[in-house]
Amino acid sequence: KRTLSTRLLVTGGCMALLLYLALCNLYPLPLFNPICPEVDMRVFMMVNVVVFVIGALAANAVIGGGLVSLFTLKADHDTPAALCTLAVIAHGVVLIMNPDQIHTGESSFYFVIAALTLFANTVGKRMMILRIERNFAVASVDAQRTGEYLLSGDKLADKLAEGQGFSEPAIAYPVKVSFPEKFLKLSYSDDYSENFSRYIAPIFLLFAVGLSLVCWLVFDRSLIEAFTIFCVVLCMASPLTPTIVGNLPLLRAAKSLSREGAFISGYDAVETFEDMNCIVVDSGELYPAGGVEMHGIKAFAQSLIDEA
Repeated sequence: KRTLSTRLLVTGGCMALLLYLALCNLYPLPLFNPICPEVDMRVFMMVNVVVFVIGALAANAVIGGGLVSLFTLKADHDTPAALCTLAVIAHGVVLIMNPDQIHTGESSFYFVIAALTLFANTVGKRMMILRIERNFAVASVDAQRTGEYLLSGDKLADKLAEGQGFSEPAIAYPVKVSFPEKFLKLSYSDDYSENFSRYIAPIFLLFAVGLSLVCWLVFDRSLIEAFTIFCVVLCMASPLTPTIVGNLPLLRAAKSLSREGAFISGYDAVETFEDMNCIVVDSGELYPAGGVEMHGIKAFAQSLIDEA
């Protein structure tokens, strides 16, 4: 949590500074004279690269993890951010070495997009850690715990839900547990968008390579212009919300459920229980102690009272 908080401050600060520098490239905003784009565009780009590299170093785990995931054919949320970051740094270095190719008003905005991607990635991961922390506080309370399991696809489920009109009954039932098994594994389970990134990230990488080659070979543009196309495609293919879209609703659920002494372990639990249509409750939950007062029992059909 402390590491992510630090990363959030560094990437957020770098993003804000890069945005200001990009606006200085478009509008007459106050800026130190030596690094003004109209004074020396190469120095201006060097400052952008240095600021962005600081943010990238703070998010080195994202870049390293994203590349490892890509090369092991298990691309994840970090992969598009890592590819975008490396492409933008390389593109900035190439422009510094070829200042005549720098065009006022556009080149520095790639740094802002990549920095915003790293910042948003960190926001979503910090949401995940806050959710796990809150859930663990509930799980570690010294009290009797109950875990929910799902019964579906067998005769017992059909029998329990008989007459309710469910084509495939899925019944949630409680079981007393000592401590939630595989707590961390379930807490860190991938959401559906992570599986989506597994295929989209390498596809967009190939798409970026293909477009840049078309630009260079078919339209006879320079290598720097082809590389700019490559950088632009990877910036477009690096979404801001993949780590947020799954963790934000789970964090909100954790805040609400923790007040009731309950939690959802992770996205695996959401997917497991998404088709739930019945629930088993203990009689003590329906009729707590003191909730029912018996005045008498009338026997019937020659049955014993306890059987009745």
